[in-house]
Amino acid sequence: MTSLRKVTRLLIHPLIALAVVFSASVFLPTPAQAATLPGVNIQPPFSGWWDRYGVAGASYHHRPYGGDWAVDMYRAPGETVNTRAWPASQQGAVSYRIADVRLACRSGVYADGGYVVTVEFHYGGHNVGWAKYAHLANVQVGAGQWVSHGAVLGYTDRFRYSSCYNVSNNDGVHVHFEAYSNSNYACYINRPAGAWVDYWGVIGRIGSGYAYGFGKPCP
Repeated sequence: MTSLRKVTRLLIHPLIALAVVFSASVFLPTPAQAATLPGVNIQPPFSGWWDRYGVAGASYHHRPYGGDWAVDMYRAPGETVNTRAWPASQQGAVSYRIADVRLACRSGVYADGGYVVTVEFHYGGHNVGWAKYAHLANVQVGAGQWVSHGAVLGYTDRFRYSSCYNVSNNDGVHVHFEAYSNSNYACYINRPAGAWVDYWGVIGRIGSGYAYGFGKPCP
């Protein structure tokens, strides 16, 4: 059944919206009841700086791809961008499916910001959620492909300055990262701007009831 969260995202006539929200409030499960998917810990795309200059914190950073939270992670051009995650239960393993590969910017021009790759995280027979890795060069994967833990999605690179990619030197090279949970909301691990994060660390969680709103830190 479509969750209340998804219903409220629909852009429909106000009268219809009221009716849908009313019916959803009566028949849909509460957030606590809806939190049925297993938890997955998401790791960073590389060892790098979290919100290096303090201008794109996870609590308020823009989410152009519809994620629950987003952040920019910084590393010099030519760094591999990998997808990694592990179950919160520490039992079994996460599987990774490439859901989509497309140009990252609305202009549809590669030079404005490279590619964005969408990775689905599957665990325990469920599609728990996804992450998007934007501003990638030399993409190594294709839509529909299942990849292994630590698979190389592409590489960091510096693109031309644009409304989509506000970078004027190599110190600003970054990957825009967004996470989305199919159960309630994804959350991020709170840390100060400019913090160094190792690739084996955890930057956020998807799945079980970690958060009940956009841009929220994990409890």
